[in-house]
Amino acid sequence: MFQIQNLKKYLPGILLIAVILFALPENSWAITQYSIKGDVSVEAVPENPIPNSSVKFSVTDGSTEYENSIYQWTLDGKTILKGLGQKSVTFATGRAGKVMQLSLELLTPRGELVQKKFSINPASVSIVWETDSYTPDFYDGKPLPTEGSNVRFIAVPEMYEPNGRKLTPSELYFEWSHEFEKDSAMSGYNKDVYPYEFLNTLREDNFSVRVRNLDGSIVADTATYLEAIDPEMYFYEDSPLRGTIFSRAVSGEYNMGSREITLRAEPYFLPLDNKSRLVNGIFDWEIDGKLATPSSGDRSAITLRQDKAGSGSADLSAKVTTGTVDVSANLTVNFSKGSVRF
Repeated sequence: MFQIQNLKKYLPGILLIAVILFALPENSWAITQYSIKGDVSVEAVPENPIPNSSVKFSVTDGSTEYENSIYQWTLDGKTILKGLGQKSVTFATGRAGKVMQLSLELLTPRGELVQKKFSINPASVSIVWETDSYTPDFYDGKPLPTEGSNVRFIAVPEMYEPNGRKLTPSELYFEWSHEFEKDSAMSGYNKDVYPYEFLNTLREDNFSVRVRNLDGSIVADTATYLEAIDPEMYFYEDSPLRGTIFSRAVSGEYNMGSREITLRAEPYFLPLDNKSRLVNGIFDWEIDGKLATPSSGDRSAITLRQDKAGSGSADLSAKVTTGTVDVSANLTVNFSKGSVRF
């Protein structure tokens, strides 16, 4: 609290009156706010501080009275800022669950003493997602969503009670929103997973979640954007000695180095429900615009042979259709002897 001599310096003759330290919480954010004596509007940015990050508290009343008030900000019992017109203070939070106590005392030019306290419990939540789109076995990357893909958004909260006990999903209320509209049906306690089916591509959708404990004293929120892409397909060369060379895709133009070659088409990011159909006759091959049927039972690969003299090129295309989703790839095959057949 301000020393009496400081009060006399600015406002002679002011008599301090004892304050009864009793109040009820004013909000249900991660920052619990108490008015001890008097009142003034204070804003925290962000309103739900995350661990090990910067947070700023500011008195938002713009009247001349508060511009000319004397401020003292105290964090966990230590004064961190004081002086005339010091309406805002910035400091760093600690780890998740490390509760901090911030106090504000201000003295107005009229001699009014205002006291507020804030309890800050930093918490965080992150969103991870996974989708069921198809990728080849050799692909080490993350499957990406396309039209018809099912995506699971998973909320991972880091929220602790003041005593250090970590809260479990069953103790937390998850409020999910898609495109800034709350999805009440998918929100509730223990609902840390949000399923979604992408029905279109090339549009970036917003997905957000707000997580709180029972009394709303611990809150965290986050958002992510995700866009469904178009599926892709690539050709790979089958080598009699090395097998399929998946380390290098064949694209653009391909020069036949022998009289017979086998090319394999591999789609990426088709809905996984259709994965079993990839070997059950949904591949369509064409050479120079004419339907080509692979001679083997594996319809994802086609063998090309040179059987006539001369040189030239042939346009090869492959297409996979799964319901309303399809993907195709094209390749120009150059040959120096003979013509291409399959």
